[in-house]
Amino acid sequence: MLAARRLPPDRGRPSARSGVDAGGLALLAAATTLVMLPVVSDPGPVGAVFAVGGAAVSLATFLWWERRVAARGGKPVLLPELTGSGGYVLGTLVALFWFGAVLSLNTVVSLYLIEGRGYAAVQAAAVLSAAAAAMAVASAVGWRVVARYGRVTVVVVVAAEIAVVGGYAAAVQHEATMPVFVALAALSGLSGGFVDAPNRALTLESSPEGGHGVAVGFLQLSQRLSATVALAAVSGLYLSALATDGDDFAGAASAGLTVCAAMLAVSLLCALADRRRRAGAGFRSL
Repeated sequence: MLAARRLPPDRGRPSARSGVDAGGLALLAAATTLVMLPVVSDPGPVGAVFAVGGAAVSLATFLWWERRVAARGGKPVLLPELTGSGGYVLGTLVALFWFGAVLSLNTVVSLYLIEGRGYAAVQAAAVLSAAAAAMAVASAVGWRVVARYGRVTVVVVVAAEIAVVGGYAAAVQHEATMPVFVALAALSGLSGGFVDAPNRALTLESSPEGGHGVAVGFLQLSQRLSATVALAAVSGLYLSALATDGDDFAGAASAGLTVCAAMLAVSLLCALADRRRRAGAGFRSL
């Protein structure tokens, strides 16, 4: 409201680069929808193959379309320069798999505590609040640590988060007490503080000049898409396991935790690849 009243109107000519890349957004939405189909429904093996294959084709077409939009002077969802930046691609993959894994991890733990252990929803929320508090503390100092040690910090912390998932799996199998889950949640929150914002800074460092806004937007978009697919897949796996054996809450939680660990493993591999790339390029800081 204040901007509309106080800022002078733009009397210049419309920019050729203004507007929305509707084609790119449609192709990205199609790829996401096709990936989600086998997750939220039962299309059968043949249908699942066609859905995943269609998603791959949509994604490839999306990349081609973005290059075409950029070449014609438009404003693509994803700048071609970003796909050619190894640091940006690897950092985005680190964030994509990390974000989906951590959100799915919290969902599985919540479902297990409420349904499997009989805790009230507010008690399960109290457990996960330890993660939020720890993340707030770690985020305040995480950038200093990463500024000093670089990508290796993210590598170590993602590996530590995999160990936390292993701790959750052991806690589920042995029906550990609430303080154990609180401690694991706090450790997971500490990991988040040393990965989320620091990885974003490391990733955006590799974006081309003039493309930082698009780089930030697509990085955030990739995390939201990851959350959508991962939460649906892991929750569906948990519920499917319970449908097979309604009393095996530990088994259902373990199945979900296994997927979370696998996603974190991919995130770790991408972080290692970026660390190797940065070492070869002679990076000494962020």
